[in-house]
Amino acid sequence: MCPLPPPQPLEEALCLVSSWTTQQVCDWLKGLHMEQYVPEFSARDVDGQTLLQMDGNKLKALGVLSSSDRSALKRRIKDFLSAAEKERKALDKMERQRDKQRQRRN
Repeated sequence: MCPLPPPQPLEEALCLVSSWTTQQVCDWLKGLHMEQYVPEFSARDVDGQTLLQMDGNKLKALGVLSSSDRSALKRRIKDFLSAAEKERKALDKMERQRDKQRQRRN
């Protein structure tokens, strides 16, 4: 199972957030000191995949009525998505380099 990342460092943050369970999302919220939202996130089965699709309106519908909390959550979700994109690009680059090396050998 994927260990929960601390709220700050994003290099490790994507131990695939998309594979988080609802419990892991709730633990993440607790780590952000936003435990007041755990009951609703849990009741609506918000898992990692769902979390990554959250926007302001969806967060509001989940009871995140504080605009500063919504902003903080949206920023962290955006950071997760950015980190995932960076990781994907790095993996693509490594794959292209491997392909080049294989072509040189042949």
